[in-house]
Amino acid sequence: MIFPVIYGSGLSIIPFLLIFLGIVVMFFAPFRYSGNSERVFIPPEYEWMNEEEAVKEKRSEKHYGGLIMIGPIPIIFGNDRNLIYISIAVAILIILVFILYYLR
Repeated sequence: MIFPVIYGSGLSIIPFLLIFLGIVVMFFAPFRYSGNSERVFIPPEYEWMNEEEAVKEKRSEKHYGGLIMIGPIPIIFGNDRNLIYISIAVAILIILVFILYYLR
């Protein structure tokens, strides 16, 4: 049995809520993928291919991007330009929140 206790003021509740949300998401994640894995959606741009080629082509298009914050230093990685721009914007937002919180 777990009895979480929060002690602090102001924004100190945010890390606790994020950890709790992560635990809830991890609990419900297996139910999301419990459906039929044989059905594959084929986008309209691949309709001219047969199903096997379309699935192979769709699986080869992997886009990723991410952000790792080590203290105030952001490390941004990815292979998609749009995801990298989003990661940069999130990093700037996090740094601004840190600055505004600690200057108060």
